[in-house]
Amino acid sequence: LNRIVEIFKTLPEPSLLVGNCNILGEGDRLLNVQKPAKLSLYDFLQGFEINPPPPNPSAYFYHKSLHQKVGLYEVRDHYSMDLDFLFKAVQVANVKYLDETWGNFRYVSGTKSFDSAANGNFKKNYQNLIRSYIKDLPLPQRILMFWKWNLLTRIKYFSRHPDEIFVFLLKKIKRS
Repeated sequence: LNRIVEIFKTLPEPSLLVGNCNILGEGDRLLNVQKPAKLSLYDFLQGFEINPPPPNPSAYFYHKSLHQKVGLYEVRDHYSMDLDFLFKAVQVANVKYLDETWGNFRYVSGTKSFDSAANGNFKKNYQNLIRSYIKDLPLPQRILMFWKWNLLTRIKYFSRHPDEIFVFLLKKIKRS
């Protein structure tokens, strides 16, 4: 924490300082080190699979004044309140990423994050959050995000079902 305090002395208000986060499984086995270097709203709106945000508040710090600009956590939605805060924060804060590991995030059975991912709710909540932010973008950016999202969805689908590509293309040709 002393290092973070020293860094904050050099940052303008409000700032959001982000580091890496260890993702730990059962028995504190290291599953991944998440390095969220891309931290703009546009980066987040590309989706969790492409550009995951910081997974846990243990790996980011910010000035108290950031809450005055973006508001408090939306506690009614405790499954995506951290993400919603980050989506708002990156739009107004001076954002700085350092390739240093500061936090640990336990991803084990029985925790809110693990269980939410296992039952499919995490992905659904994340996509709903993305949609709520995309709808507020200017029209050209909304079109771009929609196009990218549809393209990525198709790429993912056909990578799992390559035998269906030809059927899809034939239908497209017949419609033309």
